[in-house]
Amino acid sequence: MAESTQVQRLKEAMEAAGYDQPRLAKEAGCTQGAISQILLGKTQRSRYLADIAAVLGVSVQWLRGDSEYVGGPTPKVPVANDGQSIALRHVDLSYSMGPGTNVDDYPDESSFEFDAALLSRITRSPADRLFVASGGGDSMFPTIIDNDLVVVDTAQRVLNMQDRIWAISLYGAGAIKRLRTVGPDRILVISDNKDVDNQEVSADDIYLLGRVIWLGRRM
Repeated sequence: MAESTQVQRLKEAMEAAGYDQPRLAKEAGCTQGAISQILLGKTQRSRYLADIAAVLGVSVQWLRGDSEYVGGPTPKVPVANDGQSIALRHVDLSYSMGPGTNVDDYPDESSFEFDAALLSRITRSPADRLFVASGGGDSMFPTIIDNDLVVVDTAQRVLNMQDRIWAISLYGAGAIKRLRTVGPDRILVISDNKDVDNQEVSADDIYLLGRVIWLGRRM
């Protein structure tokens, strides 16, 4: 029997993002069995489909087969030889935008040349799903200090791991914070600096730009 469009597209998206079933299940907050049910064509409307699509960086509509062209996967980051680099966007998060701001709305400071071999060891996400941002202020001290650089993976936009560091838009202002779910639709925004108060907010007030996957410090 021929595979459904949804099965084909899930396989395509997993291949493009470099995900196997265990990793996808972990980051999407579901079981491997739920992934298997979709891949075997046993369910067409899994309740985890939106989370799976967010992790893989595709649209739910594309994954379901509702749209032929919009929201499909992007190519994997190429595995490079020593000495090669990949240009990543360097985004300025200091600007205050509107609620629900997308990372594309933030201005670019420049491009940042990142060692391709190192990048391929850090993540399997494609380069156009990554951006570089600078640490500012002292709210995340000593974890992040002024002028530290972080790499943010925008393919990871589901808060399914506690106490990880995320690039966020909070009330329209960009920030890099540690997040923890503390109740239904409630999130604790944590500052690693003990002199800065944590803040409990509604999940509706936070827009996840992506998860911080690498930290670099200028010496």
